[in-house]
Amino acid sequence: MKNIKYIFSLVLVLIFSLNVLLPVAQANSLWESQVGMGTESGDVGYQYGERGSASDVKDVRAFMADLINIFLGFLGIIFLVLIIYGGFLWMNASGDEAKITKAKSILVTGIIGLVVIMASFAIATFVIEKIYNATLNS
Repeated sequence: MKNIKYIFSLVLVLIFSLNVLLPVAQANSLWESQVGMGTESGDVGYQYGERGSASDVKDVRAFMADLINIFLGFLGIIFLVLIIYGGFLWMNASGDEAKITKAKSILVTGIIGLVVIMASFAIATFVIEKIYNATLNS
């Protein structure tokens, strides 16, 4: 039992100590975004009319993509909360079969909903990308 606790503690310490290196790993992209290194002339003016600031007029394609992403994100959060709630109910069922059945039902509903949301996100991303590329080239 002591070995399991020792190994578990060691793994946790390693996982949390590796998070110290994350800022170093992100330093390159941070440098490029602040200094402007790595930009090409083809990207000049990209923020105007397509994905500008909140006060700028957005392209309809970009607006719809953002709207779909936000909507699917909220639905994903709702189904994730359902999964957590179902797990909480199951852990607190105390062997009561009615509570366990209810918890299983909530868990299955949450998992199915999350799978549907992920699939719809993938389909929406694919369709929006194809529409965007088709209208951009014409």
